[in-house]
Amino acid sequence: MRKLATTLAAVLLASLLLASIASPVLADTDLTVGGLAIIAHTGGDPILVRSGPGYQYAVVGHAGEGDIVTVSDGPIQGDDGNPWYQISNEALTGYVFADFLVLPENAPAHPQVQAQALAVSSGGGGYAATVAGTGGDGVRLRDGANTDAAILLVIPEAATVQVLGDPQPAGGDVWYPVSYDGSTGYMAGAYLGSQGAVKEATTVSTAAKPLTFAAGTHVQVSGTGEDALRIRADAGADAGIIGHAPAGAVLQVVDGPATDGAGNAWYQIDYDGLDGYVAADFLAWTDAAVSARKSGGAMLTTESVAAPAAPAPAASAPASNPDAGAAVVAFAMQYAGYPYVWGGTSPSGFDCSGFTLYVTRHVLGVNIGRTTDDQINAGVAVDASDLQPGDLVFFQNTYQPGVSHVGIYIGGGQMISAVSEQRGVAVINIWDGFWGPRYYGARRV
Repeated sequence: MRKLATTLAAVLLASLLLASIASPVLADTDLTVGGLAIIAHTGGDPILVRSGPGYQYAVVGHAGEGDIVTVSDGPIQGDDGNPWYQISNEALTGYVFADFLVLPENAPAHPQVQAQALAVSSGGGGYAATVAGTGGDGVRLRDGANTDAAILLVIPEAATVQVLGDPQPAGGDVWYPVSYDGSTGYMAGAYLGSQGAVKEATTVSTAAKPLTFAAGTHVQVSGTGEDALRIRADAGADAGIIGHAPAGAVLQVVDGPATDGAGNAWYQIDYDGLDGYVAADFLAWTDAAVSARKSGGAMLTTESVAAPAAPAPAASAPASNPDAGAAVVAFAMQYAGYPYVWGGTSPSGFDCSGFTLYVTRHVLGVNIGRTTDDQINAGVAVDASDLQPGDLVFFQNTYQPGVSHVGIYIGGGQMISAVSEQRGVAVINIWDGFWGPRYYGARRV
């Protein structure tokens, strides 16, 4: 009997020792429903998000190391006995094993993600901050906390804004309600630089989120809302735009990441034969096949990017109206230096056809249509040898096949046009090495 008791005591003591040296649980199982959590302890790999609390459930998507998610439910004990949480973000809702979730303050090796999440959790407002990290382009002020919201204006680099209230997470970004120059809206927190009267812990870093996409990895365009992602000729926002990849398109990583002068990360990608660079912040891992590149529903091929359809011809050479042309040029020139905004049609920001529409509508009182496809049929055709100030000049195959750019001829072989994010509305030579070979035609309204 004494021997049995001794044996039981030894077993009990061994059990206690084993319990005391067991590996600690990585999970924060006290996550708050409705609060934020960080994806962690993945070794840099994406993890599977499932339709239910257990490994037997279907995969509904992926989440990456450092992603900020909202806790929707949990902890829930799965059939395997492990705790699971239901999480959500802008892209999906599903269940994640609790060991891959931590509270923002416990996020390892991701200080910029931790800072963003803490900023969202701590809230606040009523302080001044400066715009930084835009590479001189400025940041868009929108009427909602997402990239789908309308653009109100562009706030210049180094401008001071007033932060009005709590930041909001959306689309993988953190958005701040701010006021600037009499306008109130939302701006991405990544471009909120030095802040007055704000705790260091809530400062949002402008450093690019570290990504680890190896060459050959397939990535999906993510976090752009419904906007297309610009594909550029080199790694940087000042590089020329050579194409666009729509939201959700799957690309293949060729090389990277490369860092531009502003500290932003870029990847060289292949998009079904189109090779260029895209901003790393708008890429997410996927195992889907590379998307077919399309234009108007058809695959882009050498044949399909040949000369575009000709504009409506003029019955005879139109008579010029010097007074009207001079008025168009004078009105247009006052916007030199204004910002370029994709889809913009106002002084808050123009794209090329938005600028020509705005000018002709205000000066001539006519509606020439919103797109280059519309405007190439406005007015009457003009031969290059008969160009007059005020004529619309068109260019093809600039960033996509077909007629893709328009400007206003001002004389002397030059035009004023909304050129790019880097240059904004600017005067350029229509016969230089880039524009000359792409000149397509002109129209007089």
